[in-house]
This record gives sequence, structure tokens and C-alpha cells, in this order.
Amino acid sequence: MEQKYTSALNEYTLAMKQSLEENNTDVYLKSLSCIATVYDVFNDNPRALYYYNKVLNTVDRNKHSDLYSSTIAKMVVCYCNANDIRNAKKFLELQKKYPQSDKRKHTYLLLINQGLIASKEKKTDNAIIIYKQAIQFVRRNMMDGIYAAPIFNEIGAGYMEECKYDSALAYYKECEAIAERQNLYGYLSDAYQSLSDCYMKMGQEKLAESYKNKYEEICDSTFSRGKINAASNKLLMAQEEESDKKMMRLADTVNMQFLVILIFAVLVACLVCTICIILRLYRKQMNSYKLLIHKDEEIEALSAPHPVKAINNLTAQQADELIKRISDVIGNDEMVFDSDFSLARLSQEVGSNTKYVSMVINETYKKNFKTLLNERRIREATRRLRSDGEYKDATMQTIALSLGYNSATNFIIAFKKIIGMTPAVYKNIKKGSDSEAFDYDE
Repeated sequence: MEQKYTSALNEYTLAMKQSLEENNTDVYLKSLSCIATVYDVFNDNPRALYYYNKVLNTVDRNKHSDLYSSTIAKMVVCYCNANDIRNAKKFLELQKKYPQSDKRKHTYLLLINQGLIASKEKKTDNAIIIYKQAIQFVRRNMMDGIYAAPIFNEIGAGYMEECKYDSALAYYKECEAIAERQNLYGYLSDAYQSLSDCYMKMGQEKLAESYKNKYEEICDSTFSRGKINAASNKLLMAQEEESDKKMMRLADTVNMQFLVILIFAVLVACLVCTICIILRLYRKQMNSYKLLIHKDEEIEALSAPHPVKAINNLTAQQADELIKRISDVIGNDEMVFDSDFSLARLSQEVGSNTKYVSMVINETYKKNFKTLLNERRIREATRRLRSDGEYKDATMQTIALSLGYNSATNFIIAFKKIIGMTPAVYKNIKKGSDSEAFDYDE
């Protein structure tokens, strides 16, 4: 509520860990929903939707009706922010179907979401009407300023869309006044940015620049990308820890069940059929893991360049020559495993500029430079994790640094994104599967 989002994410991560230890489902689900909200604020829509869906897939709709309803309402906003109007409308209908027990809050959120969808559909006049109804509702019910501030900003945005800058300015000022009065730094940054844009449109460049400086200052202190990334890493490590615990518990459970069934199978012939079924399921599970292990081999094929063609000012021949030089550099271990290797350095090595190099990579590999570099490094990481050579007993930190990553955390995040599991899990599964037959038919 104070819009100190980085601190909030850290606290929700602790709440999530503690609630799992104490088996407190209520706190766990509320923490997940609020974690998703923080990511939505930072425009990380995919991660926000991941946590929202996790709540919906876990929550008991009858037992946690308000949490279910509020999560649906938040997902409308998240889908709008992601410009997915179809899903936004779908969840708006669910929001109407499953109202919260607090009718006042339910009506407020419904008005906000209807206005947001209308705005995204470029139905500006309709959006302004709905938002003004929301303002009247807030005043009539004497609701706090935190409910009014975002509406004023949205109405101002609507008037900006219609080039009615004087009207937009008035509403932006209302948002600024409320946010300053209640120290709502998130809404205050929105107001500063909106006022800067508005004054620029009105030709008042000094005022525009002044508000731009205010916006940048508040973003540096309140919306630091470095701080939110650090908080995200803590959350990721907490989830990794919980996943490892679940895998260990699952493995213990499977082993115990298998042992019990095996003993009873010797004594009771009728249980043979049950044992066979469980063995088959176990086999499928292990084969699924092994198939995932082989994903790193598929990365090689996915990294192959597409047929080269003319790109903007480059002829097909020029583009082909440039991509060959790029491929030679990317294939140079000493260069790509240097922590200072960047798009600028690649451009320098191939004798071109970053614009053309980036453009050619995007067109021929169908991915950006960062993704291409990570896939190249992670492909080498899988080789080293499988190897019995010098990296056999190396730590994750050692491997990470040798591949050009600044920390083991960044390496683990990149590895899991590309391969689908952490390096430690990959290495353990690979050790257990090297001597086994690989059955693709299963």
C-alpha cells in the first residue's frame, strides 16, 4: 500500500518460505498473489501471470472466495498491461461472476477494469465516462486517496489521447496532489511522467524537463531495477530450495513405495499387476527426465542460422558475409567466454556496427544477441557438466566464471531458462542415466 515494491517482494518471499514450512495455505496463496502484483507493477507480465495462475490452480474457490475473486480482478489488469484484450475480457466476465464479499471494493475494481479495457480498445470517450463514474463512486463512499489517484491519471491519459491538453493537465495535477500528500511514490512517478509528456505537448519545455527530472529521480530511488533483480534472485533461490526439497521427498516416497510393493509382491501374487503398473509409470518418469537432458543437443539445431536474405541497406551477399564473420566469432571459445564480451565487441570484431550486427542476428537466427550468447555458453556448460575431465569436480561458481558469467546465480537462471532445470539437477540426473538404455518409444 505504501508502494515500496522491492521491500514488499522481499517480505512476501519470506512469508512464502515460512508458510510452506508451517503448511499455512492461506498465507502461501496470498503471498503468491501479491508477488504477482509486484511483477505486474514492473511490467514483467509473463512472470506476474505465472504466479496468478499458480494461485488460481491451487486455491479452493469456496474456502478462499475473496482471494480467488481479487486474483481474477488483478489478472484483468495484467492482461491489459500485456495488451491481451481477449483474455482481459474473459477474466472481466469471471470477475463479474465471482464478486468479492466487500461490495464496495468489488464495484470499484469492476469500474477500473472496464475503463482500462475501453482505453486499450481505443474507446477513449467511453473510458473517460467510466473513470469519472469511478471517481464519483470513490467520493460518494469516502474511499482513501490511493483509490482515486490512479483514476485521475487514467482520465488525464484519455484527454491526452484526444489532444485536450488543458483537461489532461488538470487531472494529472489531481493525481500528483494526492500522491504527494499520501507519499504514494508509485502513483507520484506516474504523475510526474504524465505531466512531463503533457507540458511537452503544450510547448512548455522547461516545465516538461523539470517533471522529467523528478520522474527519473523517484524511479532511481523507488523503482531501482538492480534492487528488484536482487529481490527476484532471493525469490528464485527460495523456490529452488523448495523444489529440491519436494524432489527429495518425492524420491524418498517413491523408493519407499517401491520397496513395500516389492516385498508384498513376493508374498501376494495378485499384487504383481500393480507392481508392473508402478514400474511402468516410474520408467516413463525417468524417460521424461532423460528427454529433458537431451534438450541441450537440440539447442545446437535451434542455433543454426536461417537462409540469409537482403536486410534493409544490406544486400544478401553482404548479410551472408557478415553472418559468417559473426558465426566465426561466436565459435571462438576464448572470446565468447570472456565476461566483457558484448554486442559492441562483437561488432568491432566483425568490422561492422551494432545496428547491422543486431539486425542480421535477429533476422538469421530469429533471436537477439543476448539469447544467442546465452545458448552458446549454456551449450558449453552442458558439455562440461557431462565431462569427466577438468570440470568433473568443479563448483557451479567455477563453471559460471569460466563461461563469462559474473555470478553463479546469473548462470543458474540462464541455464534453467534454456535447459529447463538447474545445473545441479542436470548433473545428478545425467550421472544416473549415462549407463541406462534410452527408450524413445516410451
